Amino acid sequence: MTEEVEGRYLSIVETAKSDPEFALNEAENILKDHKEYALSWHARSYVYLVMGKYEKAAHDIRQAILIEPNKPRGYLKADRIEIKQKNFERAAAHFGQIIECDNKEHRERFIDEALFFRAYYFTHLKRFDAALNDLERIESVEEIWIDGLQTKNDLILDCRRGLGGIH
Repeated sequence: MTEEVEGRYLSIVETAKSDPEFALNEAENILKDHKEYALSWHARSYVYLVMGKYEKAAHDIRQAILIEPNKPRGYLKADRIEIKQKNFERAAAHFGQIIECDNKEHRERFIDEALFFRAYYFTHLKRFDAALNDLERIESVEEIWIDGLQTKNDLILDCRRGLGGIH
């Protein structure tokens, strides 16, 4: 990936919330120049996400995943779109793709986070056994937070409550 694409992507992300129309125009331009790079598709997808245009955001993420199918970034972004739409089942599936990723380096880099977030979505789906299984597989000792509200221990308690073990 070129430094130009990366720089333009960062600029789009920085301006998307304050001026989404300008950011969308810039994202369109980066795609005209560099549609072969997944990051170009990520840029426009991010703007669409900020604008609440989830179907368009999802389309662009699918394009990015086609370009880089073995990189977790696309699946992580796809997950954010699913969460905005309360599609917990599909969000859990995206994290499953990260967990099963063929690229060992990428899988190892993101597996704890993927397991944690998939467990979170499993709790929303009332699949507490599956959530506990994922939480037990997390090797990191560092706390992972969801929106600054829940930690691994919080999720374990939620699962136990859901299974009827703790009230």
